[in-house]
Amino acid sequence: MKVNRVVLDTNVFISALLSSSGKPFASLSWALDNATILASRELISELSTRLARPKFAKYVSEERRNAFIVTAHPQRVLDNGGGPIDTGIPG
Repeated sequence: MKVNRVVLDTNVFISALLSSSGKPFASLSWALDNATILASRELISELSTRLARPKFAKYVSEERRNAFIVTAHPQRVLDNGGGPIDTGIPG
């Protein structure tokens, strides 16, 4: 069975950023290489908000967190009706 599109939970993105040795990192890496990652505006907002929390500063620099959001950004962001949104980020 070929997978064309995937949706990842915010916690998968965060866990992948914090550790490159776990299943979340492997899942994100696989999705980036093999599928189109889909997300809602709300998920992107949640990811940005959570990564901006001070508690992550002791694990990952703010610069790296911001770069991660751009690098791991879903290739297609969907509105509530399922239509694509132009995010301005190539992918």
